[in-house]
Amino acid sequence: MKKFLLLIFIFSTFYRSLACSCVKGNFAQNYLEADFVALISIQETFGNSIYNRDGNEMNIYKAKINIEKVYKGKPPFELNIFGTTTYAYSGACEKLVKPTEKYLVLLNKNSNGSYFISSCSSMFGVDNPGENWLADKQKLFAFLDKNKTKLQGLEFVDYDDTSEDWDKITEKTTSEFTKTFGKKAVGKFGVYKVILNDNRKILDIIPLKKTGLNEKKVQMLMKKNLEIENYSLSKTKKEFLIYLKLY
Repeated sequence: MKKFLLLIFIFSTFYRSLACSCVKGNFAQNYLEADFVALISIQETFGNSIYNRDGNEMNIYKAKINIEKVYKGKPPFELNIFGTTTYAYSGACEKLVKPTEKYLVLLNKNSNGSYFISSCSSMFGVDNPGENWLADKQKLFAFLDKNKTKLQGLEFVDYDDTSEDWDKITEKTTSEFTKTFGKKAVGKFGVYKVILNDNRKILDIIPLKKTGLNEKKVQMLMKKNLEIENYSLSKTKKEFLIYLKLY
């Protein structure tokens, strides 16, 4: 069952004050489950209209897109976006996109083969300062494509690094990883299969892709500081995947 996007619309034209609620899921898992992943730019937005979903009327418009790079799937000609071409109501999960804006999208099509976008979608703005971020994600995509067989039956989960803190001097987030490895950690990532105990703490680690740093220290810090966030997962399942991104 795909968990790429859980989107709950809890509003109608008569109850605009209700809030949007959604779960985007894990980035690496989203890639594995997505039908279409690409770097796109918005060419044109048009066609403000009303979409009826289970008796609820929602604003919707369309966006023609330019495909700059496809990582997975067949490109659609246009996207359906909840909102209007001039305004997006956050309480209704609406999203405003504008011509020339560039995005990395990881999307699933509906039963009719169409793609619908909301503020809950796995859609990330990419500008010039984001180029390094995009390059890192491309490396992850290449690894996932190459190692699909090894990853079958396992699921990526999010984690919280309990050692993270805010450095007031540098105005950046720090962690025991960055303090231990410094600049050597920049751009590094690893993919690990982890086995959890009954308290969701990491009991054992099997590296599928090492970071290239001191592996013994990396795994020691993982066991010490990482806490699994996906509490909705089955309590009987004990093996998961972690995409460890170091900054």
